[in-house]
Amino acid sequence: MKYASSVIVSALCQFYEGASLHWIRRSLMLQHGVQPDHANIRRWIARYTRQAVMALGGVRPHVGDQWVVHETRVTTHTPGSKPVWLWDLMDTETRFLLATGFSVKRSALDFNALLDLATRRANAWPTVVLADVLLPEIESAQNRFEVRPSTNMVRRVLGILRDRNPVVQRLVSRNAAHLVVSGWAVHYNFFRVHPDLGAKTPAEAAGVESPLKTWANVVAI
Repeated sequence: MKYASSVIVSALCQFYEGASLHWIRRSLMLQHGVQPDHANIRRWIARYTRQAVMALGGVRPHVGDQWVVHETRVTTHTPGSKPVWLWDLMDTETRFLLATGFSVKRSALDFNALLDLATRRANAWPTVVLADVLLPEIESAQNRFEVRPSTNMVRRVLGILRDRNPVVQRLVSRNAAHLVVSGWAVHYNFFRVHPDLGAKTPAEAAGVESPLKTWANVVAI
């Protein structure tokens, strides 16, 4: 069965806002009168997430010079899987999520890999990095910026990343988790208005001009 693009767009939006596949099916039945199976929804997520990441992965945001690093302990639904750490590096001025990635432990090496991704994307270095953990290790590994403890304000800024946790925890494979984390970053940066930025997305606050404003634009490619 071929589904209307509006059905696919609705499924993508709901998924990246934290809805389970069961809830998405129920919602699509109520809104559109169709009930695609889980396999179809997963295919849409994989296909259009790849399209969005490929289309937007190379954009260069104009960010500030104070960034914050944050890590979250995550366990997926993969049988026998062990907890991993999900790292994020965000610009505090524009709230743009510069880099995100998984590691099996917390270390300065993992931070440096994340920092490399972020600096290449922004084509700039921060002057200050705020961190909750690993302060001595990060300071000893880097001499290009000052490292400070995170503030309550920054913790509130990062609170929005908690919305991603249910999305990642429901996944059943590490490969799917990597793809969806990249997709969530696109959703957060480009398609979702940030409460601290007025009517802007982080991408708009960072001066990024893109023809892709919603998942509907991605599906239409």
